[in-house]
Amino acid sequence: MIPVMQYDKYAIFDQLMEGAQVINPQWEYVYVNDTVSTHGKIPKSQLLGNTMMNVYPGIEKTELYTHIWTCLRFKTRHQMVNEFAFPDGTKGYFELRIQPVEEGVLILSFDVTKQKETEFFIQRTNVSLEEEVQKQQCELRALFDSAAVAIIGTDLYGTITHFNKGAEILLGYTSDEMIQSSIPFVLDLKEETIKNGEELSKHYGKGIKSGDFFVELAQKKLFKARECTYIRKNGTTLPVSLAVTTILDTGKNGVGYFGIATDSSELKKTKSDLEVLANRLQHP
Repeated sequence: MIPVMQYDKYAIFDQLMEGAQVINPQWEYVYVNDTVSTHGKIPKSQLLGNTMMNVYPGIEKTELYTHIWTCLRFKTRHQMVNEFAFPDGTKGYFELRIQPVEEGVLILSFDVTKQKETEFFIQRTNVSLEEEVQKQQCELRALFDSAAVAIIGTDLYGTITHFNKGAEILLGYTSDEMIQSSIPFVLDLKEETIKNGEELSKHYGKGIKSGDFFVELAQKKLFKARECTYIRKNGTTLPVSLAVTTILDTGKNGVGYFGIATDSSELKKTKSDLEVLANRLQHP
């Protein structure tokens, strides 16, 4: 076992719920916190002083390896979502932020498995709706009645037609208050909707109204969850991870949209705090 130096300055990561690890130019683990060990289901003793290639044979063929190699050589930052296969056959998804530090590379990891599962659920649901609308109604009703996520349905013009219990809890409005309201004028942050509309218009080379940003993505079947900001009834803002899918009738015609949102405020705050700590380490 190669001796491992102790880097006291990384002790600030020891008690965090998010993962932090430092890889030196020889690809050896010189620091890992307990969360990294938990994420990978590997004891710290098997990581420290060992190389990534020994711990994860074949890693040289992965996108993660390429990003780390580039960071080590060119001192550039990278960000990616990494699919991790555990020995028991299950999978986890982790957002990785890779940046250069004095000892080599610092990798911060955030468990985004739930968000990815939400994206996959939306994709599966949309395909199922297209193939077998009636069969999926019971499952959709169970999800719609759930308090775990906010689900808001609209017609083709953006008028709210459904507002589930999760949306009531998350945003502070009752269903009766929101039905027949228009999302862009009630829930969305104005500056954000304008910016989104401008970016999408530029990307596709056509004029897209600011309030139609997520509608346009749904029509193009781009179901990936995106960060946006909702305005609660009390006037406070709430960052959410939002994905939009098209509602189809039995003739497979679009009749509206479902927006499925989860609260991302805690994850966003944690990422911000960790980035501040990481920058302090890079520029002591």
